[in-house]
Amino acid sequence: MGVERADCRTVLASRVANAAVSMECTLHDSLEAHDKLMILGDVQHVHVDDELLDEEDGKLDMRNLPTVGRLGGPYYTVSDPVEFDRQF
Repeated sequence: MGVERADCRTVLASRVANAAVSMECTLHDSLEAHDKLMILGDVQHVHVDDELLDEEDGKLDMRNLPTVGRLGGPYYTVSDPVEFDRQF
């Protein structure tokens, strides 16, 4: 099972060519907490599939991007967008 690669513009690494969204990052820091490692990166460039962009303003329309949520362990979920008023 192969993954098609594409060149990046700002970093010396390949990216997944057919990913809906991909980010080119440089290392900012890494932190160890218990037995886990957290990597913090600085985003240098973002690649976005044209199909995800709003026709009027060219911005990313999240309603066009299928979502996957991590629940923990081997469990994931998918969902539909839910609109609500944020209370601050």
